[in-house]
Amino acid sequence: MTTIYFVRHAQTDYSNPVDRERVLTPEGLRDRGKVRDFLLAQELDREHLHIYSSSFRRAVDTVLPFAEAVGLPVQVCEEFREWTLIAPEEEYFTASEKAWQDFRYRVGQCETLEEVQQRNLRKIQELLKQHPQETIVIGSHGTALSTVIHYFDPSFGYQEFLRILDIKPWIVRFDFQKTEFCAYKEVFWNQS
Repeated sequence: MTTIYFVRHAQTDYSNPVDRERVLTPEGLRDRGKVRDFLLAQELDREHLHIYSSSFRRAVDTVLPFAEAVGLPVQVCEEFREWTLIAPEEEYFTASEKAWQDFRYRVGQCETLEEVQQRNLRKIQELLKQHPQETIVIGSHGTALSTVIHYFDPSFGYQEFLRILDIKPWIVRFDFQKTEFCAYKEVFWNQS
């Protein structure tokens, strides 16, 4: 069995208009310690452990304390980046809901949710082949991770996405028996 822990990043400072460069808030910096402590408590075999992250700074910064604690690098993967919906704030939820109703719905030049899902799944498949019977930790994002869950569980839709909107950090564990089948469950969510 290959296990993947997807770690949705901690609280983000939105004052930077450049999405991929946004840092964590002081609360987020504290909460990444909770991520580290939770993952360390899982007593993962360091010889068979790999840490990856989205290229967005907040995702890397969330898994970095765990990586440092186990002495492993964070390998950055552009494929795990977040869906960047470029829409005025007042239109965000309307556009997001339409995208969840139709994964091929495109807002301007933005990716569709289907494209976000497929690039994440391609990279997951690659990592499953590269690291069979091992454990992988991935720094991720709310929408990107939600599209992955939706692939394996189509009942996870827009309402479930809204439920986790403010849960940061959030960890979901996937256990893959094969590269095509997995079971998943929420294993940690911030309760601060």
